[in-house]
Amino acid sequence: MPPQSSGETPRSTIKLSYYDEHGAVRSYETEARTVIIGSAPQCHVVLPGIPAQACKIYLSRQGYYAMDLGGTLTIDSRPGSGFVAHGAVLQLGPQTGLRFQIRSAPASAAAPPARPTLRPAPPAPAPPTPAPARPAPVSPSASPSHVRPTPPPGGVVALAGSPHHPSLALTLGILLPGAGQAYNGQPLKAAILALVSALVLPWLYSLYDAWSRASRVQASGGRRGSGGWIWVILHLWYLLVAGLLTLIVLTLLGVLS
Repeated sequence: MPPQSSGETPRSTIKLSYYDEHGAVRSYETEARTVIIGSAPQCHVVLPGIPAQACKIYLSRQGYYAMDLGGTLTIDSRPGSGFVAHGAVLQLGPQTGLRFQIRSAPASAAAPPARPTLRPAPPAPAPPTPAPARPAPVSPSASPSHVRPTPPPGGVVALAGSPHHPSLALTLGILLPGAGQAYNGQPLKAAILALVSALVLPWLYSLYDAWSRASRVQASGGRRGSGGWIWVILHLWYLLVAGLLTLIVLTLLGVLS
């Protein structure tokens, strides 16, 4: 259950940075406790290519909370709603993201300084005997291997993935039927298209499908699942085994003598 909004938390200014449809960096700053992001004109931040109301950011007693309204929100690569800290990256679509920043109000504006009370100074205590210094324990989570790198500044932040090339998928499909689908991580589809690619139309469809699928994977930030050269090698092994079994069956039937 999402946390309740609070009116007692000191007011602060939040800033959302993002890229518009022309590639220019835009920012939205407000002191409001609630901000709605979506493609609808009535939203505070209007971005194309996302649901009408994609995300709601509001100030709760525990801090700022981002609620997923359109089913597309990820916070620092974690899908779904959750608390957002200063510098967090909110991804609302394959090519739509924002950086969240908090600019707190100055301490002098939040509360006036307290008037000091004059009291007699206590007698100075005797200086303690210095104890031998011990090295501070190092937490495993603070080691460089566990520290998450800071995302680059800007709005659109692509999710990390392995490089994926549509031209390579098309070339593999031309050289070896179904190899483009295997490169895209679709082994079953690759096997079926390899069997029917002796006909011209299925072969042309396999080339178009390999290119379009690889283009979508590249646009979403790269390959994050199955696919790549390992699947191409397995597909080649499948074709060799299928061809060998076909030769054995035809020989046993007497077709090949």
